[in-house]
Amino acid sequence: MIGAFLAVLTTACSATGIGHGPSVSPSAPDDSPSPTVVSPSPTGSPGPASALVAGSATLALSGELSMDVSFASIALPAVWAPPPAPMDITWQGPSTQELRLSGTSFVSRAETSPDRALSFTVTGPDGPVVFSSTAGECGVTITPALPDNVGGVFTCTLLTDVEGATTVDARGVFSATR
Repeated sequence: MIGAFLAVLTTACSATGIGHGPSVSPSAPDDSPSPTVVSPSPTGSPGPASALVAGSATLALSGELSMDVSFASIALPAVWAPPPAPMDITWQGPSTQELRLSGTSFVSRAETSPDRALSFTVTGPDGPVVFSSTAGECGVTITPALPDNVGGVFTCTLLTDVEGATTVDARGVFSATR
């Protein structure tokens, strides 16, 4: 009796697999499968323009260069979408002065990095002075981070200009809206 039971169990398991029910093979396709081609997205694309059309910012510098600058507008088109998405917003001030936030959008506080840059150009005693933070010299807080409204604050400590000649501490506020 045990031998007959084992024979039935062995036959059932080999025909259907253990606990998988009857084996069903899919029907053969009429055509050979064609590969799906996925185009990679360009890494250098700035992304789509956003609904942002107005904005303002302020910047206060201390250290080897001391000044306050107001930026009364944003350059169009501005690139912005809630995180994670591309962002590239430039606030424009007097003359050639500007403040720029670029990279991948985020919310809350983050240090600058190669993917989250804060830069600004101000007029110094000898002409334009350009600062760029991509190595954690600045902390940026973005709130709100909405499709039609972005704002925040930033602070920078011991930020040296791109020429390596001037070091400043900076703080500021920014906003952009539809």
